[in-house]
Amino acid sequence: PPPIYCGGWVCFIFALLHIAGLTAVIIDFAELFGCVCQIEDFITAITFVALGTSMPDLFASITAAVQDEWADASIINVTGSNSVNVFLGIGLPWTMCSVYWTIVGPTASWQAEYSAYLTDWPNGAFIVRSDNLTFSVGVFSIAACICLSVFFLRRLKFGGELGGPFGWKVVSFLLLVLLWIFYIGLSIWKSWTHADIGSQVLAICIGLGMVENMLLVSACVFYGCWSWSKRASAARERGSEDIEELPRPPPADVASRPLGPRDPQPLPPATLPVPTDLCFEHP
Repeated sequence: PPPIYCGGWVCFIFALLHIAGLTAVIIDFAELFGCVCQIEDFITAITFVALGTSMPDLFASITAAVQDEWADASIINVTGSNSVNVFLGIGLPWTMCSVYWTIVGPTASWQAEYSAYLTDWPNGAFIVRSDNLTFSVGVFSIAACICLSVFFLRRLKFGGELGGPFGWKVVSFLLLVLLWIFYIGLSIWKSWTHADIGSQVLAICIGLGMVENMLLVSACVFYGCWSWSKRASAARERGSEDIEELPRPPPADVASRPLGPRDPQPLPPATLPVPTDLCFEHP
């Protein structure tokens, strides 16, 4: 509905309902895709579901970064969205489930699924297995700290989080993409293995080393391509300046060819009046 109704509240409520319905559809399709491809729900959640639900935030951040003079709006949009997802998106459903299971108590299905917790929770409770959550949050925190450090260094070097020389913008983009791959890769590795704490720390160190090496290689490749393109454009400019303009051939003589039907017809020669005796007065 138009935002003029009820001060925009009707449009706001319908937008929230639309986002909720779209998110539910994306989650269901992601679960079906994971079931067909035999992919765990955890992997589909951090890849397909996360990408699908983060596209609005991505476009909102791009719009804010392009239209705003500073990058505060785009960065606040990311941090604010994550805060809503963590505190409201997780806190509200978990609170509702806790109240529900406290009221309902242990049902037959609950006892069959959580029989190992009957000793600690004989009256039933809302139970969520952490599984790989601790390792995933730890890897995400490391990547987030590196990302914030990059923003801080860019502010000191270039005076802002966004912008700056083209080469450094590309390097920053590659680093952030590699950090996302670093998080996804380690999270999937942990879901497939049951490694101890020592192996997890070693995997994080190896992942950081791979990010560094891939960033260096990508930066070198980009610098080589950029330098080659710059030299090629400079050579083309010098070549165009060295070429002298050749004299144009003289235009063909129109009188040397017969006139066509569309050629302008020449004017007839002006005839001078012939003097007669009447033109002169004799004394």
